[in-house]
Amino acid sequence: MAVEWLEFNLRGYGGRAPIGTRFFDLIGLKPKDRFPTVPGEDEWQAARIVLFAVSIADCGRGDGRYDKFERQIARGLKRAAKWLAARDPKAFAQWRKERKQADIFIDGWMNSDQFGLTLPPEFVRECSRLGLPIEICTND
Repeated sequence: MAVEWLEFNLRGYGGRAPIGTRFFDLIGLKPKDRFPTVPGEDEWQAARIVLFAVSIADCGRGDGRYDKFERQIARGLKRAAKWLAARDPKAFAQWRKERKQADIFIDGWMNSDQFGLTLPPEFVRECSRLGLPIEICTND
């Protein structure tokens, strides 16, 4: 495995005016959802909901750590899919009507040139239902 860590975010962004927490409020994020957030405090800065993050360093030692890393990703994506399934597509349509964008942003760090990631169908289905493109960027 060449990936050191991955972070899966739901982002809302666009425009000069800071977004603050408006994106979170519009899509119905509640404290009980227990996702870390980063409000958009500057112009053009995305408001982010950290759906989950996983690091190979937290998965122990030896060959089994890669399996554990993959299981944590699968578990995180299934939890994210379940949460996304409870979101109203009309909220995202309203966001886009305001000339804003939303997507899933997968950030990561690689220590070599190989990258493998399996997105479960339930996660992809919910991203599609909500009109959320998936962007992957490593070593940024």
